[in-house]
Amino acid sequence: MKLLSLATVLALVLAGCNAAHDKSDKPRATSLTSERERASYLVGLDLAKQMQPLADEVDIDLVVQALRSANAHEKLLLGDAEIQTARQQFTRRMREKHAGDRKALAAKNAADGDALLKENAAKPGVQTTASGLQYLTLQDATGPKPNADDTVDVSWIVKRPDGFSLEDSYAAGHSTGFPLNRVPPGVAEAIEQMPMSAKYRFWIPGRLLYGEDGRGGDIGPNQLLIYDIELLAIAGQPGGHPVAD
Repeated sequence: MKLLSLATVLALVLAGCNAAHDKSDKPRATSLTSERERASYLVGLDLAKQMQPLADEVDIDLVVQALRSANAHEKLLLGDAEIQTARQQFTRRMREKHAGDRKALAAKNAADGDALLKENAAKPGVQTTASGLQYLTLQDATGPKPNADDTVDVSWIVKRPDGFSLEDSYAAGHSTGFPLNRVPPGVAEAIEQMPMSAKYRFWIPGRLLYGEDGRGGDIGPNQLLIYDIELLAIAGQPGGHPVAD
């Protein structure tokens, strides 16, 4: 949620906040015939989409009242200083709510990940390292293993436990090359377990990946991820293909 952006969008709303409801007698449209009407409706839909995360935080009747009052240049129910104070209070409250929600999600993801690892540990062939990540050998090999400062080339499929695919080298049609000291510690540790030409499945706890920060909208805080990794090459080692850039 982009709180500062939302606060800017809602400046008009905060300008008219009051317990009174707008009593306009203008009938509701049932069809849109002109370009102006369609554009107006589109603006309303876009505003509603931006406000959706705030559905429980604002009174829609007051939102409409503020928009109409500001658009008609009517006397506003808040002065400039009151608008600024209301905006600051609202932004602070939403930041605190967002931080609390994020903390709760981090705790849930960590607990869900621990439960999955506990269940997984009893399955045949699953190994658990000292750090807590788990792996299963899908295709064994006897080649060299990479060191922590090596550059490797892999094909992989990365998924969340719910099956959502984050990355798929096979579908993309190309492998991925990177230095092991440039990836999250859990990924580096995982690949260091593997002989070249082997293929493993890893379950890596969120604390060994992106921690409480998560990564973008698809990887939440403390999110466990599942990696199917095929180690194709280690830079400087014979037997693989050239490491991709």
